[in-house]
Amino acid sequence: MGKFILRRKDLRKLVAISTILLTVACFLTYYINSHQTKANHSEEHSSKVEYDITEDSLKDSKPVVFGDKNQFVLAPSKAHVTQNYIVDLRFVSYKGKDVTVQKTDGSEYILVTLDLNDNFKRKEYDLYKATETYKKDAKIWKVFDYLTYEGKDLAIIALVKDDVHYTIDEYVGVDLSNGKVEALPEELSNFYNDPNRNHRNYNDYYSDVIWDTSLNSTSELYELSVLSMIWFHKGDSGVGSSNKAKTLNLFTDYPDFWNKIYGDVSYSIYPRPESVSAEEWLNETLHWLAPAGGEGLTVYAVKDGKKTDYPIKSYADLEAWKASQPTE
Repeated sequence: MGKFILRRKDLRKLVAISTILLTVACFLTYYINSHQTKANHSEEHSSKVEYDITEDSLKDSKPVVFGDKNQFVLAPSKAHVTQNYIVDLRFVSYKGKDVTVQKTDGSEYILVTLDLNDNFKRKEYDLYKATETYKKDAKIWKVFDYLTYEGKDLAIIALVKDDVHYTIDEYVGVDLSNGKVEALPEELSNFYNDPNRNHRNYNDYYSDVIWDTSLNSTSELYELSVLSMIWFHKGDSGVGSSNKAKTLNLFTDYPDFWNKIYGDVSYSIYPRPESVSAEEWLNETLHWLAPAGGEGLTVYAVKDGKKTDYPIKSYADLEAWKASQPTE
């Protein structure tokens, strides 16, 4: 009788253990199948959704800092240069769609920097996260400008109130040293909010002195354009020749630059804003675009968009011409 009772107890234990094991097995089966289904769905979704990826131009680039004070930078033409950084953007968006003002699944809005003082060390900053930290539900329209202000390097971003009318909510700065978004100093805020700004950038004083001369008429002969940078530009006239440019001071002083500027991945020359004045920029470009071994380049003053017969060989000449003009 005792043996029979013992067997019945053993049987009950066996049934209980079997029940537990069966329950665990069913749960594991459900868990694995559920996660596999989610994984398959996610994989299927990823395979169906296509993205446009715009890589930054700094990837695999080989910029050069040059000049007697390291005041100039040769960098990709799509990039921007401040005193201490080369900057560009990388985007990921849904196929055929613009970059969204707020982060969506799979989208990216990345600010990329190369440090001019640290062997071009590369850093990346997520602008969606940076603006969200600055202001919850912030909406990025676009990056407007890159500059150096009182020693600080900034990218200027316009935040908008909506993604339909793109009404400006606020202009803010991204500190290029750490990727943090911050309010602009009053002077910069007034500059970007000025209704008469006409899309001017903060460093357009470089362009102003170039527009005051006929320098671009000369640069077109070599398929170059000059404003706040010097870059390859194949004009519509068909009179320009990149091969003729090899005879210029620019390419005899820096022979390796020809392949960079006229190459498949075009590079441009930029001034570092705290190291180069408007005067130095004009004088240097006049030297670079002059024929090597010859006389200095002579261009002419421009008034109301028309070339005058007043010769300009230096910034001092331009200032003298301006001083001679009647005041309105």
